[in-house]
Amino acid sequence: MTLRLLSFLGEAAREHYQAVGSVVAERVGWSAEPLAEPGMHGLESELAAGGPALVFLCGMPYVRARAAGVPIEALAAPVGVGLERPEYAAMLVVRPGLAARDAADLAGCRLGVNGRDSYSGWILPRAKLAERGLRDAVFADVVETGSHRETLRLLVTGEVDAGPVDSSVLALESRAWAAVAALHVVDRLGPAPSPPVALLGGETGLETALREALVGLAGDAEGREALDLGLVARFAAVEDGSYGPIRETPGVLTASGTD
Repeated sequence: MTLRLLSFLGEAAREHYQAVGSVVAERVGWSAEPLAEPGMHGLESELAAGGPALVFLCGMPYVRARAAGVPIEALAAPVGVGLERPEYAAMLVVRPGLAARDAADLAGCRLGVNGRDSYSGWILPRAKLAERGLRDAVFADVVETGSHRETLRLLVTGEVDAGPVDSSVLALESRAWAAVAALHVVDRLGPAPSPPVALLGGETGLETALREALVGLAGDAEGREALDLGLVARFAAVEDGSYGPIRETPGVLTASGTD
């Protein structure tokens, strides 16, 4: 029995996703295919292809898939090193030399965002800044970069002034790239539920076994090695209801907030 492994998250954690998928598949008595990264443009076709597949997916496309009737179930979500819960945030990062202390100082700056259909790169930070009356000021001058990694590159080179970046991606890119580690964070917008590891098209018994295997990774050396690749302390069990906060964010299941 073979389990497909699919990642629609940042490429910085590819080794982590491959290792986690391989280890948990083996522990439930399955073999795992090599990790595939179809990109978000391939999400619809991969979901339509069915499972069983272990899917590393952002919370927003997960809840949209559920709303569309796709048989996908959240199993577990990462708890980052130094954190207590499976949460992440949008970090407002600024280019070198920009004298900004918080989000309010970014009015009039050029903002790099990975895309207007990104939760941590667009919808979440805009929603949080709207609560402070800052959304329109901070998001007045925007350039779409295509990815968090490209946003960070443009920040390092000074081609954009600031940008919201997924906190887990920022941590991984900072580990690999000294210039990113030196960038300054002026605000943390969130929190939001961490992206789930989800099962596509599997039966209840497989769902239970995989969830237990994911949660148990921190209990031995092989599992901890897989976790360390992603700067993850452990996986916490989650369920579909854990992603209610994402469903409720304007712009996720409705057009509101995506202008």
